[in-house]
Amino acid sequence: MLEQQLTFTVQAEAAGQRLDRWLAATLPDHSRSELQRWVKEGLVQVDATVAKASLKLAAGQTVDVRRGTTQPPSQLQAEAIPLEIVYEDADLLVINKTDLADLVGARLEVMARDANAVRGGRPVLFTNCKTGEGVPEVVAWLRDLPTLPRPACQSAQVAI
Repeated sequence: MLEQQLTFTVQAEAAGQRLDRWLAATLPDHSRSELQRWVKEGLVQVDATVAKASLKLAAGQTVDVRRGTTQPPSQLQAEAIPLEIVYEDADLLVINKTDLADLVGARLEVMARDANAVRGGRPVLFTNCKTGEGVPEVVAWLRDLPTLPRPACQSAQVAI
C-alpha cells in the first residue's frame, strides 16, 4: 500500500471551521467524497487523534492526513461484453446530473476536458434537469438544427 502523510497547522482564520470543509479548502485537488472516505477510514487525525468530519477546528491544531487507502487493491477484472447501442448521435454530448458529481467523486472540469479532447470541437453541454440548469442551452442547440425533410403523407382511398 502506497501512503503519503501530509501535516498541516490550522491557521487562526480557519478556527471554528468543520474539519470536512477545511479539508476541502486545503486539498482542492481531491473530491469531497474522497476526503470523506479518508475521514471515515481514520486516515485523518487532529492532534494525533482520529477525527470526525464535524469536528470544529481550533487555531494551532495539527492535522495529519495519510493519503492512501486501507483497502486492498481490487482483484476485479474488466469483462469484454458486447454492447448494443440503442441510439447514438455524435453531434451533441449532454452530461446530466451535474449536481451529483461531487457525491460520486467526479470532477466536471476533468469530464469537460476529456470530452472536448475526444470530440474534436463538437459541443458538450452540462445540465441538471432537476433544476433546469443548462436545459435552455440544449433547447437552443436543438432549435438551431436544420429541419429534416418529412416524408409526404399519402392519403388512402377507400372503395365503397
